[in-house]
Amino acid sequence: MNDDKRHHILCAVRSRPSSEQTAARAIELALEQNARLTFFHALETRFLDKLSASSSSRKGAYEELAEMLEFTLSILADQARAKGVKEVDFIIRQGDFREELLQLIREMHMDILVIGRPRRGPGQATFTEVEINAFLAELQALGVTIDN
Repeated sequence: MNDDKRHHILCAVRSRPSSEQTAARAIELALEQNARLTFFHALETRFLDKLSASSSSRKGAYEELAEMLEFTLSILADQARAKGVKEVDFIIRQGDFREELLQLIREMHMDILVIGRPRRGPGQATFTEVEINAFLAELQALGVTIDN
């Protein structure tokens, strides 16, 4: 990487405990490279459509989820700042994680994507091991440097 320019790291996090390790790795890289750090999360709300509640109740549930997510990402950003990362922010989008991440990568000029790997545990992971490998290959074909 060229030392004359400011580096930019994008860290994709999910609402899982394993995201703490992913965020810690992104903070470590940002400090090593004196890089800007952006945390990213896509709020997938398809499950809200399955609720029998009214549309106003679904909207309220979405707003509540978005506020909790904003709070969570602001904590990650505060942790990064406290450790010495000078430029840190976060982006929340609504929609499919894969689609939103791909779109963001096309929009941003970043050097490295830090993304976790699926782990066994309760709940449904966004990716299986086979799917994450295929997705990472797709990202690398776009010229993205992956750290996971």
